[in-house]
Amino acid sequence: MQLLSSRPLLMRFLFFLVVFIPLALIANLDFVKIVHNKFFTTVITPIHNVINPKVYADFKVEKRTDIKNFGVGIYLYDKTKHGKNLRRKKFRETIGFDVIKFPNLNPLVLIPSILMLCLFIVSPISLTQKLIRSIIGISILYLVLNFFFAHSFEQFYGGEKLKINSFWRFLVSIFGFDNQELISVVVIITWLGLVAPLVIKRNSSF
Repeated sequence: MQLLSSRPLLMRFLFFLVVFIPLALIANLDFVKIVHNKFFTTVITPIHNVINPKVYADFKVEKRTDIKNFGVGIYLYDKTKHGKNLRRKKFRETIGFDVIKFPNLNPLVLIPSILMLCLFIVSPISLTQKLIRSIIGISILYLVLNFFFAHSFEQFYGGEKLKINSFWRFLVSIFGFDNQELISVVVIITWLGLVAPLVIKRNSSF
C-alpha cells in the first residue's frame, strides 16, 4: 500500500516550499538573527557544559559590528585544569579564555531548525503530533549540535586527529563531525524517524 499517492505528495512539497522559502529569507534579517542568537546561546550554554566533561564553553551574543553575519562568540576554558570553578563568572574573568570562535549560526542552526519545523508542518500527522514531534526534533538537533561544537573543541585541545581515549571522545567520534552540510542530513533523518512510524501505523489500520 502506498503511503501517499503522487498528487498529495506533490501538493505537500509545494506547501513545503511556500512555507520554507519565506521563512528562510526572513531568517537573514538582522533582528531575527539577534533574537535567535540570544535564544540559542541561552539554551546551548548550560546543556553543553553539563554534557561536555572536558571543555567549558561560554556562548555569548557578540555586539561587534566588524564581523559581518557573525554574532556569537564561544569562549573556551579547560575543565581539566579549572574544574567546577568555571561555573563562576568572576573566576572565568580572572583566568581568561583559551580561544574565541565566531560561528555563523544562520546556516549552522537557524536554517536547519526552520527546515525541520517546516517538514513537520507539512507532514500528514495531527496538529498535536506536529507540535510534540517538532519539540523532540529540535531537541535532537540541539543535542547533535552539541557534539558538532564538541568535535571542534576537542580538536583544539587534542589536535586534528581525535584520540579515542575516553568514553566521551568515543561519543564525539560517533556523533560529532566537522562537516556543516551533514546537519541537514541529520534534520531529514530525524524527521523521517519521527514521522514515518506514525504514517505507516495510520495507513496500516485502514
